[in-house]
Amino acid sequence: MVAHSASDADPSFAALVGGLIHDTQDLLLQEFTLAKLEIQGELQKTKTAAVSCVLGAVKMRRPHGAASAPLAAMTNGRGGVRALRAPANTEVSRGP
Repeated sequence: MVAHSASDADPSFAALVGGLIHDTQDLLLQEFTLAKLEIQGELQKTKTAAVSCVLGAVKMRRPHGAASAPLAAMTNGRGGVRALRAPANTEVSRGP
């Protein structure tokens, strides 16, 4: 059996402080990297939403032509949506 003295097994105070500083630096670097990635993800979502809004606004400003006829057929002319009904000559299934 080998006997170890207390000084052999325990690191010095300076080594402990150095390790603590190193670990803190690593943790901060990881936190900043994570925050950067989260912000980039949120910016991408914001860009996608903004493009969708702009395209929707452009689509709504178009005059009613052949391309927007299906949309015009579903609106009531006052900005609301008409209730869609089945044609009179078709039978609608009400379920089992």
